[in-house]
Amino acid sequence: MVRGIKIIVIVVFTCVLIRLFLGEPCYIPSESMEPTLCTGDWVWVDKASCGALLPDRFADIPLLNVFTWITFLREKDLKNNWNLGRMPGWREPQENDIVVFRSLENRNMLLVKRVIRIARRDGVNWYYMMGDNRNNSVDSRFFGEIPESQDIIEVFIGIDSFSVKILAVISIGILAPISEELVFRGLVYRTLKGIAFFRGTLNAVFAASVSSLLFSAIHANAFVFLPLFIMGIILAASYEKSGSIVVPMLVHSLFNFSNIFLLSLNESVCR
Repeated sequence: MVRGIKIIVIVVFTCVLIRLFLGEPCYIPSESMEPTLCTGDWVWVDKASCGALLPDRFADIPLLNVFTWITFLREKDLKNNWNLGRMPGWREPQENDIVVFRSLENRNMLLVKRVIRIARRDGVNWYYMMGDNRNNSVDSRFFGEIPESQDIIEVFIGIDSFSVKILAVISIGILAPISEELVFRGLVYRTLKGIAFFRGTLNAVFAASVSSLLFSAIHANAFVFLPLFIMGIILAASYEKSGSIVVPMLVHSLFNFSNIFLLSLNESVCR
């Protein structure tokens, strides 16, 4: 039991470090960057090149931020502002780069835009951002220039090059299924099922539902909330029937790999 917990902690910690300091996949939910990036595209967010932004609060920490979905914990966390800055990088965003940054009005909202112009004033870089779909983009025309002190800049790379595809495959197809199944099925589902909230099968259904809700919520995407919830139920059922955490890991991995494959086919149509 203790050894199992240690393995879970090590795997989760490793995945958190990768997503914090190296990069992570990002889903494109809108049309603002078409035709360069289409709705439903996946891209790899490169956090290392310009220096990974360090978290200001627990909600900014991947995987662990699931706890901030609890109302009183979220309200308490909103008062945090660690202001840790960012890690050193080896380049700065350039004009024509596509970048990810936090909205000035809502820090929980990530925006994907292109750097159109860079102005340096009082020793600070200011970035003028626009979407490639000029007729359907909320950008610097509405909220003005973005200072470098804002949560810029995670330069991202579309899943075009071979090296980026390898990173995406490792992250989405291998690391994500292992870490998420250890947390949501191996820890959350198993723990909730062990607590006798209800009798018999109903308790397993309750545990599967709660773990699936958390699994959907952590992805923070309303467009795929219901499909991910259903997927969570299926993964919990596969864990329950097999008695091995390896089975939902394999199912989860197969699901993610199939999505990568379908998206790669769809890219040629979109572009």
